[in-house]
This record gives sequence, C-alpha cells and structure tokens, in this order.
Amino acid sequence: GKLNVIPAPDQDSPGPVKNGVVTITVSQNIDDNIEEYVKDKMISMNFGWPGPYHHIMFCIPPGIGSWVAYAYVNHFLSAYNDNWCTYLSGQMHEIGH
Repeated sequence: GKLNVIPAPDQDSPGPVKNGVVTITVSQNIDDNIEEYVKDKMISMNFGWPGPYHHIMFCIPPGIGSWVAYAYVNHFLSAYNDNWCTYLSGQMHEIGH
C-alpha cells in the first residue's frame, strides 16, 4: 500500500503543535541522552510516549556529532542530524526500518 503521512493537528495544548511539529528547547548538554531527554519532555508536555503517534522524528540541530540519521526496526522513533531532517530520501529510509 501507499504511505500516507498525516501530521499531528495544530493545537495549543498539549503542545504547542504547528504543522505537525513540536519544538523542544534543550537547555543542557544531552549528547548521550537525546532520546531520554525528549521522551521526558514529551511526557511532561502531556503528549505521552509515543502517544497517539505512529512516527516521531527527532530533528537535531547542527553540532551534535557527525552522524547522519538512525532509526530502530519496527519502532516509532527516527532521528536526523541537521539538514538530514529535510531530505525525503533519508526520512523514507529511516522510517522504512
């Protein structure tokens, strides 16, 4: 079948969510604990983990290593370093795990 990605709806609470995106501000060094930090933030913002979402994509800003992207087999989570979050080929590869 075809993959049809539907972004989370815009909402103020929990959230805010705008165009399917939640911005989480990081105020500490989390190089080794990105997933745990975001999980805790999502739970504290009343989203749950993974909540009602089939896919959660981490878009990590530059400066957090030289990796490109990763995902787990049969899992909702994928992560992308810097501009790799905007590359459809990278997204489909990782979500395809």
